[in-house]
Amino acid sequence: MSSSPPKRIGLVTWDDRDAKGGLGRAMVWLQQELTSLGHTAVLFSPSEGYLSWTKSFGGHIAFSLFCPFLLPRFIKAHALDMVIVPVGPGGVFLLHSLGVPVIASVHHLYTQQWRAVPGQWWKVVCTLCEYRTLKRCARILSYCTDTQEALKKHYGLSSLAITQYFAVEDWVPKGSLSTVSGLCLCTARLDARKGVFVLLRAWKEVLKHVPHARLIVVGKGSDEHRVDAWVAQGDLQIERRCDLSREELITLTQQAEIAICPSYLEGFGLAAAEAMAAQTSVIASDVDGLRNLIEHEVTGVLVPPGNADRLAEEIVALLTDEGKRHRLAEKGSRVIQAQFHSSKAAASLQTALSPL
Repeated sequence: MSSSPPKRIGLVTWDDRDAKGGLGRAMVWLQQELTSLGHTAVLFSPSEGYLSWTKSFGGHIAFSLFCPFLLPRFIKAHALDMVIVPVGPGGVFLLHSLGVPVIASVHHLYTQQWRAVPGQWWKVVCTLCEYRTLKRCARILSYCTDTQEALKKHYGLSSLAITQYFAVEDWVPKGSLSTVSGLCLCTARLDARKGVFVLLRAWKEVLKHVPHARLIVVGKGSDEHRVDAWVAQGDLQIERRCDLSREELITLTQQAEIAICPSYLEGFGLAAAEAMAAQTSVIASDVDGLRNLIEHEVTGVLVPPGNADRLAEEIVALLTDEGKRHRLAEKGSRVIQAQFHSSKAAASLQTALSPL
């Protein structure tokens, strides 16, 4: 891509500029990399003043629907040569031509979500708009092998893999680790897809066997008040934190004995990858976006999604087996460091976009 003429490229994202989620992180990373390669990358997001009302009314579905009507004006105002849009939950429903080439950036799809997440069957309606959007795009970039397979299976579409956008160097401990006994961590957006309430149900059983165990849930979202109700019980040794800096989150992750990812679906499994890099043992659901990162009983532990009893068993087993925790953590960290590195990230983007 460095040999191609400089381009003016628009990047659309529902997440804010300081996004911590996978989709937002990928779009911000694309902006940084495109700029470093000599292109002009312009961000379109609610935090920039576009469709800011969707943050308090309608959410990402409203953003998906109304965003395309403002994009032509955005393209003209910035004289853009192309646009990269997210597709899937939190993405764009592109139902008409924008007049410039459009590239889709996909973490996970609505067609995966309605099948995987209990109670979200109604999102099957979104798959019609999703498919039409993907068909209008000149190219599809995907960040997970499970999503690549879903694109082929459900839509008959192929994609270019961008599996290296996440670099782990900052998460790797610089010296000896000092973990907190019994500390477990769950970092997640607090909504139905993340399965946090499966973990909260399991936690009561964990405390019966490991009374000193403590759980910290890091995140915000539509279900945060329900999570706070569990925290308010007081006797469950649970707390919720939010608005942590990157440095604070890295330190907390390195201090935890176990990082738990109980999601029903992930587009990449960012929290799991970060924990593995931090040499923290991981227990995660055996679902798309996580099973491609974790090899069961080798680099982490996989459990059936939605199974609170099984999750509690695995948490107790790992908290009470220091040797296994260290073995999984060390192997997981080596594997993730070999797979995700900043130099590979830049190279994968250039390979994917160079023909354009």
